[in-house]
Amino acid sequence: MDTKDRSRAPKMLWEASLFISAIFVPMTLYPFLPENVWISPFTATVSVFVICACLISLSIVYDISPTFVENAEAEFQNRHASDLYSVPVVFLVTKTAVPGFSRIQIKRTDTQQLIRPWALRLEHSRRGHRN
Repeated sequence: MDTKDRSRAPKMLWEASLFISAIFVPMTLYPFLPENVWISPFTATVSVFVICACLISLSIVYDISPTFVENAEAEFQNRHASDLYSVPVVFLVTKTAVPGFSRIQIKRTDTQQLIRPWALRLEHSRRGHRN
């Protein structure tokens, strides 16, 4: 399967939408927020930016995202695992302590070992290798 034939990964779309939200939502929100006693417009826009930045960081570094994103990502990765990685792997979704959020775990099917996502991408990726 050619790379052009594959759709984008759901997690990539999630991260892109968070990035766009972190940049554009505070800018468009600021002029419309009323001056309030308990929160200023500046504090509200900075809060939106910080929340989006935290969610992006969790998604990129720790592979933690909302459950619906992780389920779609696991399905996508399982569908394309044989094309992308040199070892047989299966992607599993596990719950986190925070309700509504999950993370991806990767298990090698030949040795039943768990692999960290970055180790899989760096050590077992077929990107750049043509057989």
